[in-house]
Amino acid sequence: MRAGGLAVLPIVVFVLAGMAAAQDRDGQWQRCTLYDEHGKVRAGANLELVIDACTAIIQAGQETPKQLAFALANRGYAYRNKYEYDRAIQDLDQAIKLDPDNALAFVNRGDAYRNKREYDHAIRDYDQAIKLDPNNAIALNGRGSAYAGKREYDRAIRDFDEAIRLDPNLALAFNGRGAAAAMPTAASATTAAPSKTTTRRSLLNQTTLLPSSAAAPPTTASAS
Repeated sequence: MRAGGLAVLPIVVFVLAGMAAAQDRDGQWQRCTLYDEHGKVRAGANLELVIDACTAIIQAGQETPKQLAFALANRGYAYRNKYEYDRAIQDLDQAIKLDPDNALAFVNRGDAYRNKREYDHAIRDYDQAIKLDPNNAIALNGRGSAYAGKREYDRAIRDFDEAIRLDPNLALAFNGRGAAAAMPTAASATTAAPSKTTTRRSLLNQTTLLPSSAAAPPTTASAS
């Protein structure tokens, strides 16, 4: 009887260890998730902790391609919010290769390019995000900001108009549209008062974006 009990003990220890590992893995996924289901930065989220948790998941090499794409994208979002745009782009490049239907990843990579003032790159990413999700007000707002950065104010205003139509509560789009409407035309921009032009362009460049929606972390059981 005693010998049988001793034989069962390693099995119990093994099961408990497996449960602890699963709980730790679930905790890492929660920490790796930057945005909540409403597309807002998760309450209590710490960018360094997000990066550390996503890095641990990526380096473990136990995830499906879809899960790996999610971890890479979330680490990219955290780097973007830290203004480390090159590192954000590197992660989002990999995430998009693994999951080319992820509109949110294109939006965030577009944000990173826009903040680097690489407006043409940004516009291509926003275009793709809009193609994948035509009702994505955040992508339209981002593209409007990129067009404004190129001084194509009429195109910028059209995008801001559409973003506001889709999301009347998107304050960033109202701010961007107002700033674009106040800018001089491209033809007269060089003769405008430098102080006003600089100030208004700064307003446009401050329209840092948050995604309109964020997927929940993929379950450890998902295989797609």
